[in-house]
Amino acid sequence: MWFLLKSFVRRLPREGFKSLSVVALAFALVFLINVMDGVKARQETQYEDIRRNYKIVVELSDESQATQGLMVEESYIKMFTETDATFSLAGYLKDVMLLRELDMSVDSLGLEGSLIGLSALEADTNLAPETTISFFDGYDGSIFGTDASVCVTSENVYVGSGGSIRLEVTASQARQKATLEIIETELTIVGTIPGVVDGVIYAPFRTVSFLGFASDGSPDYSDRLSAVISDNDLMDGFRQDARRSFTPAGLTKYALTIFDSLYFEILARIRQNISFVEVVTPVLYLLSVGIGVTASYLLTRRRLPEFATMRSIGISRLSVFLTALMEQGFLCLTGSALGFALFTLTWRYVFWKQTLMFVLCYMLGVLFSAVRAAGTNVLEILRQKE
Repeated sequence: MWFLLKSFVRRLPREGFKSLSVVALAFALVFLINVMDGVKARQETQYEDIRRNYKIVVELSDESQATQGLMVEESYIKMFTETDATFSLAGYLKDVMLLRELDMSVDSLGLEGSLIGLSALEADTNLAPETTISFFDGYDGSIFGTDASVCVTSENVYVGSGGSIRLEVTASQARQKATLEIIETELTIVGTIPGVVDGVIYAPFRTVSFLGFASDGSPDYSDRLSAVISDNDLMDGFRQDARRSFTPAGLTKYALTIFDSLYFEILARIRQNISFVEVVTPVLYLLSVGIGVTASYLLTRRRLPEFATMRSIGISRLSVFLTALMEQGFLCLTGSALGFALFTLTWRYVFWKQTLMFVLCYMLGVLFSAVRAAGTNVLEILRQKE
């Protein structure tokens, strides 16, 4: 066997082009098969990331499809925020966004405008999505979920006020009733918002709701009500429970819109990509068998006289078989190793099983030529040579 191995090494330079062709073929197929699995792995990761982290927003609107200025009653607020409320949806939701606006004035600054209560900064759609608050030390966005007497406003108002403002508030003109009181309160400024106008002050929703009740006696309400699904896997359950309170054909005062069409469209596309890879990969493995048969046949067909000579000098069928198998195996493993190395370096994945499966499929095809070489009829080959 050692003699046969040395013979193969000496013959490689003479058959360099053919050998390089087999190596290149194995290299390309291994790289392609691994790329297909790499694409599948990335798509599966992306699928899980979107399924877990995509924000599906649900929002109330009126019959004109307006989403702000709704004056949503307290019962609907509780439906979105309290798990023990009648027809509660709170168990499915997070990041509930509420907004309430009051008229306000600050005599010391000669300022008139709006005091806006938010449960989260995103509740006001008039703010740019990239708006960020420069909070002072010890404060952050969680203040909007409290009932603290704090606020955020423009840099100019903060500088002119000295850190806190005393203001008068009333219900907004759209909500004012016959019985109305002017309420005085003092709010500590805990941050500034770049780009906001001086006549707008933002405070926690609960704080503003309390001031509104003191002014006009109205129960809690919100000019906007939206939320985010807390777990996208619970969408079916949320839909079923939502139907109890939001029936079709305009039988309720508000409509509930679920912005999930893009979410399901993205997931469907990713599933199609994954399915495509799952169909194509087995085809590539079958193709590897066929290529193994073809490549080894082309490399061995002109060497049949050589194999016949080996048999005539007493080399066994098994040795001839192993020689043909070893030669093709060496070329296949060389190309496979190079393809595997390039894929690992470029994609940062390690797929041993896929590379091994290709080698096994390719060598399964090589068996055909190896068996053919071992079964060479010495007399027939010698007669053809004559």
